[in-house]
Amino acid sequence: MSTPAAPHQSAILWPRDLEKHLSISTPTRWRWERSGKLPPRDAHVDGEAVGWLRSTIDRMLAGERVRAA
Repeated sequence: MSTPAAPHQSAILWPRDLEKHLSISTPTRWRWERSGKLPPRDAHVDGEAVGWLRSTIDRMLAGERVRAA
């Protein structure tokens, strides 16, 4: 059984949330997405990739290689 996220933590990191979480600018996030430094967006709403699962970013920061599903 998984532990629910704290109320202030969403399971989805939207682009702005990711920028704040990593202390990067929007242009840097765009560059990192294009270059593959960030994993592919894996949080979907109505079939559209809108952000990242917090667990995906946590694994990336822990040094794990994260690939597209």
